[in-house]
Amino acid sequence: MRKPTAWILLLIFLAAAGLRMQALARMRNSYSMGGISVSFGFLARNILYGRGLVLISNPTHAQVYKEGLKTLRLPKMQAVPDNPNGKRNPFIIRMPGYGVLLALSWLLAGKQDFFFLQIFQVLLDAAAVFLVFDIARRLFSRRVGLIAAALYAAPGPAV
Repeated sequence: MRKPTAWILLLIFLAAAGLRMQALARMRNSYSMGGISVSFGFLARNILYGRGLVLISNPTHAQVYKEGLKTLRLPKMQAVPDNPNGKRNPFIIRMPGYGVLLALSWLLAGKQDFFFLQIFQVLLDAAAVFLVFDIARRLFSRRVGLIAAALYAAPGPAV
């Protein structure tokens, strides 16, 4: 890669990251940010506590879901009571990978907050400009690759 191209691509990445961080700051605890659902929070908690890929029946969970749907905000998981003795149901709503990743982010951060994984998602999405550039460069040209990367970095569906 030529040196000017690397610098331009780095600037595009920084712009993409900045725009996505701005969107994250504006919608940090929103249900619409990253497709996060409360069930992944409960799953991540159970993984952290060694209970496996299960959801545990808890009367307060229904209240948390209803409140989230009413306010369209993610709950503060540390404030939601835990019920380790409730009925354990296998997590079959969706694939558990996101819950596992959320548990890992909570383990590394030391706090049960969706924000840490959201930051990772923002940076991963911004880094996709490199992949977009490379695909367009291989298919067309360096110039087209830079244009494609810049378009991907711009606000819109990606943000």
